[in-house]
Amino acid sequence: MVQGADYANAARAMMFAVGCIQAQRCHTNTCPTGVTTQDPRRARALDVRDKTQRVQRFQEATVASALQIMASMGVTDPAELRPHMLRRRVDPLTERSYEELYEWLEPGQLLAGPPASWAADWKAADPDRFTV
Repeated sequence: MVQGADYANAARAMMFAVGCIQAQRCHTNTCPTGVTTQDPRRARALDVRDKTQRVQRFQEATVASALQIMASMGVTDPAELRPHMLRRRVDPLTERSYEELYEWLEPGQLLAGPPASWAADWKAADPDRFTV
């Protein structure tokens, strides 16, 4: 949550709770567990009552764990989380906070243009292609 919603990767774990076995056939409409199919015969494999309870228990446990971690950090609300609270090991002997490692933007800052450190990447960005 400190990193932001865009970085909180929780979909895979939730898919496991629903019953996904990572068959990697989602796009073929042949999901063997019925999770990602529109085929009525295959969809019968998905026991909605059972999976509903599993997903609910998983989500409740996830929230409880997040609250426990936040409490250990001395905060009671996600809005209190700050970049200095997240640490990253940068070599075997050194760790730094995300506040030290990254440039943080103020709300609305990009409306006026990118910061100088982003200029080259900003200029190279193209909405019609994605390359690394």
